[in-house]
Amino acid sequence: MPHYKLQVKWAAGLSLKNFPHSGITSAASSRSVSILNSPRPAIVLMTAARLLIVWPCLSWNAASASFDAGLVIRRAAYCSLRAIRSPFSVGKGSLISDSSSIFTGRGLGISAAQLESGFLDSKPDDTVGGMGAKIVKGKVIAEAVYAELAAEIPGLIRQTGRHPVLVSIYVGSNPAIEIYVGSQNRVARKLGIEYRWYQLPDTVQEAEVLRRLDQLNRDPDVTGIILQLPLPAHLHRSALVNHIAPQKDVDGTHPENVGAAVIGDLRIGSCTALAVMRLLESTGIDVRGREAVIVGHSDLVGKPLSLMLVDRLATVTICHIATAQRGRLAEHVQRAEILVVAAGSPEVIKGAWVREGAAVIDVGINQVGSRWVGDVEFAEASARAAFITPVPGGVGPVTLSMLMSNTVSAFRAQTKQSADDPRSA
Repeated sequence: MPHYKLQVKWAAGLSLKNFPHSGITSAASSRSVSILNSPRPAIVLMTAARLLIVWPCLSWNAASASFDAGLVIRRAAYCSLRAIRSPFSVGKGSLISDSSSIFTGRGLGISAAQLESGFLDSKPDDTVGGMGAKIVKGKVIAEAVYAELAAEIPGLIRQTGRHPVLVSIYVGSNPAIEIYVGSQNRVARKLGIEYRWYQLPDTVQEAEVLRRLDQLNRDPDVTGIILQLPLPAHLHRSALVNHIAPQKDVDGTHPENVGAAVIGDLRIGSCTALAVMRLLESTGIDVRGREAVIVGHSDLVGKPLSLMLVDRLATVTICHIATAQRGRLAEHVQRAEILVVAAGSPEVIKGAWVREGAAVIDVGINQVGSRWVGDVEFAEASARAAFITPVPGGVGPVTLSMLMSNTVSAFRAQTKQSADDPRSA
C-alpha cells in the first residue's frame, strides 16, 4: 500500500517534480523519466481522490458479472480532466486538439462489428434530441489501432532484441501537457513501447534544447522524438521541430516528411491528419471525387490533411481567416460532402451550414464556461450530417493512437535499415 500512497500524492499535486521513486532522476535543468519500469502513470492515479465525483460513471460488465475497476479509474480521469480549466487561450489563430482527453478501456459494451466499423449506431446517449447522425467514436477506433499494434510489437521485440523507445521533450510546467504526457505513457507501456520524458525549465535557452535533441538524434536506442506544445514564447517551434532527425519525427511535422507527402511518398504523417483520415475510413465513405472542405490551414492539420485527401483524389478546398473575412465561409461549408474543421474557435461553423448527409470531423476543442465544445455547433450539425465526431472523444483518442502507430513504423524502418547496413554486421 505505501507504493500507491506515493502515487496518489504525486497525482494530487499534478507535478512531475517531487515524486520520490527510483524511476525519476532530477537535475536543475531537466528530469528524465524511464516509464517502462516505473509505477502506473499519474493520469490514472490522480483520479483516486476523485472517484466519488464520478460514481455515476461506474461500469458493470454483465457478461462476466465483474466490476471493471480500470474503466472506472479511466472515466474518473476523464471527468478530472474536464474539471481542469485549460491553460490554452482560445482566440484568433489558436488551435488545439482534444488529444489530452484520451481515456480508453475494456468494458465499454462494444461489439466486434462496432469495433470493426469504428462507430456506434445512434442511441439516445449518442445523439442530441434523438438526432440521426452516427457518432464516430474516436476511442473505439483507437482501440482497434492498439489491437493491431499489440499484435505486432512482441514479434518486433523478439526479432530485434530491442523495445521501441518514444521520447518526449516538455518545456515548462503545464497541467494539461502533464496529463497528455501521462496518457502517452500509459498507452505506450500497455503496448510494450518504452516511454521517456525530459522536462526542461521554462527559462531554458534554445541552444540547450537543440543540444538535447542532438543527443537523442544520435542515440541508436531512441526510436521517436516528440516535442510537446505549446512552447514558451522565446523558443521557436519550427527551429526545434526541424532539428529532430526526420526518421525519428514521429509527430510527422519535419519538412522532409511533409515534403515526401507532397510527392505522394508518405513516410511518417502528421498524427492529427492521420487521425482524421482514419476516422473518415471508419465511415466507409469513398473520398474519391467528393467535395472535401477543410476549415483551418495550420501546418499541423489543415495543410498535411489536404495532401492526404488529394492523394485519395478528393476535391479539396481549404478555408482560413481570409475566407471568413470575405464572407465566403458558409458558402464553402455548405458545399462540403466531407467537412473537417480545425479552426480553434468555439462553434464557428453553424449547424445550419452543414450539408445534408455530410461527414463532419471536428478537430477543435474549446472551453466555454464549464463546457467543452468543438469548432462546430454539434447539436444543429447532428440533425443534418450523416456522420459526426464528438468533442471530446472524437479526434483526440485517434491522434494518440496514430502517435503510437508512427513510433512502431519508425522502429520497423530503423531496424530494417540497420539490418541492411553492412557496417552494423
